[in-house]
Amino acid sequence: MSVVVTLFVNVARKTTEGIDLRSSTADASNIMNAVSTTVRGSIPIDVQPQSNGTPNPPKPAIKTAEANTLVVYSYTDAGPSFPVPLQVRYRVDSQGRMVEDRWAASGCSLSNPSACVATYPTYAATTTTPQASRILGNIVVNVTQCASGDTTCQLEPLFRYYDICGTQLGSDSAGAQSRIDDIAWIEFNVRVRASDSQEDVRLVNRIGLGNSGDRIPVGGCPT
Repeated sequence: MSVVVTLFVNVARKTTEGIDLRSSTADASNIMNAVSTTVRGSIPIDVQPQSNGTPNPPKPAIKTAEANTLVVYSYTDAGPSFPVPLQVRYRVDSQGRMVEDRWAASGCSLSNPSACVATYPTYAATTTTPQASRILGNIVVNVTQCASGDTTCQLEPLFRYYDICGTQLGSDSAGAQSRIDDIAWIEFNVRVRASDSQEDVRLVNRIGLGNSGDRIPVGGCPT
């Protein structure tokens, strides 16, 4: 009888671990797909010229480049129904969930995006309430806001930032806010344990921003 019981326990444990792994993998994949798509669709924002006609430089595609928070201007995955980029933020909330927040350009609406005709779009501050938010997955266990007593939580950033030559900008703890103009690649590193799981899944992807060719230094990258 003891052999049968032990076998049953082992099979049950392996089945549970398999379910846990699939659940965490699904959450991690959903998070990675959303963030990667948005970063690839990011684009600089045209700024209205000065009153004398002198052009102003565009705003960088990245608005906020912190270790665990990213804000970009992006067409995301919305296609031609969104003629003006959205302001999109990725963050981890107090419950450890990966959240995507969206704002349409001022004067535009997420419910009727095709009507937006802002030539020089402006956006609300990210301190304001987002026009839309969605939870992409949980629980993200590699962020710095570790839960009290969670000994499995490792302090590593969600986002690392690199220039066109592959040199990391800023630091793991602070991000690269002061070097936004130089960012050509964003490495997204997410480790996820689904809320009904005991298994972690880690995914890492280095995502290139468009229009980065003009950042190549004169003489090329150092070897």
